[in-house]
Amino acid sequence: MKFLKNKFRLSNKIKNEIEIERNLVTTSAKIASQSAIRTSKALGLSIKSIDNGKLIETHPNGNIVVIRELIKVAPKTPDIRKGISICLK
Repeated sequence: MKFLKNKFRLSNKIKNEIEIERNLVTTSAKIASQSAIRTSKALGLSIKSIDNGKLIETHPNGNIVVIRELIKVAPKTPDIRKGISICLK
């Protein structure tokens, strides 16, 4: 049983590579969104974003319109417990 546990553990090298890749994706997404916002402002387009649980639209003249309020929905937790048998059909 101990062999199976060790078989699925990630080495530190792989964990570091995953962390580096995650940081690269996060950084590139941030740069892309900043570029898109700058371009939209230059073209005079409105920008939609989420702020404090509200979907807002910012117009080029500076007006801010609340489109709607977003409600947080609790995720459904399945009734699965340790040791339960699962039948897939």
